[in-house]
Amino acid sequence: MAAWIKTLARSSGSLYQAVGAFLMLSIAGLMSVDVMGRYFLNMPINGSYDMIEALMALCAFWFMPQLSRHKQHISVTLFRARTGWIARLQTVLIELLSCGGALLMSWCLFVIAGEYNDMQEASMVLGLPKAPIVYTCAGVSALMALAHLTNVLISAVQHGKESQQEIAS
Repeated sequence: MAAWIKTLARSSGSLYQAVGAFLMLSIAGLMSVDVMGRYFLNMPINGSYDMIEALMALCAFWFMPQLSRHKQHISVTLFRARTGWIARLQTVLIELLSCGGALLMSWCLFVIAGEYNDMQEASMVLGLPKAPIVYTCAGVSALMALAHLTNVLISAVQHGKESQQEIAS
């Protein structure tokens, strides 16, 4: 059963990364074609600014859950406990604080998306609705909160294994 869960987690992680790579590649491709069309053919892509703006918003949020899950985000260390219960407590508090921040961000984005939906907010040139993009960003922020909560649980499990090893020796 555990092998099945690990395989599913790896597959979903790979799919998540592939979607993120597609988003980034879309930005690069669209921007390249737009710039070449603008300067060499005097024919820019109509609405490219709107499309790039939406893709950049999605990209900015898309990778945050994975970065948080693998603790690869930017961090500033003012005080770092090396070992012992203080280090575990510090890790748990930081992860819970980060989880709370991600939940707050998700909630705020969800409220903003609702307002955009009510006002039928859309991009200037193409008229792309903004609410679905912001709802997606809110959902991804909730996934980031889940990633931080997962880090807390993993830290607790590792602490339990360390305690059992200390008792055994």
